[in-house]
Amino acid sequence: EWRDPMFLGNNGVATFRSQRFRRISSTCCSTIVIPPMEWDFPVESPSKSIGQRLRSFVANGNALVLTGGILDMEFINRYFYYQLENGDGNFAAGPFPRLLKFQGLDCHQTATLHQAPEVLPQKGISVTVVKKESLPQGSTVIYGSPKNTPVFLIKFCMADNPLNSESETLPPVKVLPQNCAASAAAGRPCSCGNICFVGYNYRDRYPSRWDTTLKHVVEACSAIPPENSNPALYKPAPKAAPCPGEEGGEGADMKPLTAPEYWDGEAEKEEKEEGGTPLLLLLRLPRLLLLLLLLL
Repeated sequence: EWRDPMFLGNNGVATFRSQRFRRISSTCCSTIVIPPMEWDFPVESPSKSIGQRLRSFVANGNALVLTGGILDMEFINRYFYYQLENGDGNFAAGPFPRLLKFQGLDCHQTATLHQAPEVLPQKGISVTVVKKESLPQGSTVIYGSPKNTPVFLIKFCMADNPLNSESETLPPVKVLPQNCAASAAAGRPCSCGNICFVGYNYRDRYPSRWDTTLKHVVEACSAIPPENSNPALYKPAPKAAPCPGEEGGEGADMKPLTAPEYWDGEAEKEEKEEGGTPLLLLLRLPRLLLLLLLLL
């Protein structure tokens, strides 16, 4: 946890300037979970060493998981050069169902997220949502409503600066995942990591579904992107094999997952008899006969 004195050093004053963060930002396979930034937004220049170190940390196959609200969303915008927008009025009534399929995730990540709760609730104004249309290319919506999402994953990639020369080496530059193949063909292979956002303020006194969700999101976000298996020999990944339970994969005959159903108290479900005749039609038959007699 980023405010742990063991992580920060100097009694927690150093923030992302600590020697430990400097070390892990240049290596692979670490995960940092940032709690809601209510009053302690770290202010650094995005183009200076600390901002560059944050981007290098994620791009080196690591994971950054942020929880909370608008400040955490603006942290992503400021240091990773995105333009995420919060939902209209910074409010969405919910509930937020989990998606059945996740674009861009492997089978292990998909199986992990399918263990998370099917639906997440809005609790007062404790949930912050982001407009789906503001998400960058390479994003995966995990929970969402038609226009907003409170939980998502962004695949963040970087490559060598194309302006590098024999006499000058410039900092790496951000590359969209869809452009990694072209960057590799130009001799600048991508290195990628994950940024995850869970838009909940975690002020519950007792564990809730949001705690369980965070646990599974951290595990899914910590998966190392395939580019980091050997960045120097990066090649466009072949078409992934279907995951178990999907069409063409193992267990394809399994019962597919279905979206959760919500009872609104007004709609009536039509029940069918064994012969296939709708019960509702039989209940309306006397009315139909009476109407026919009146017409005659």
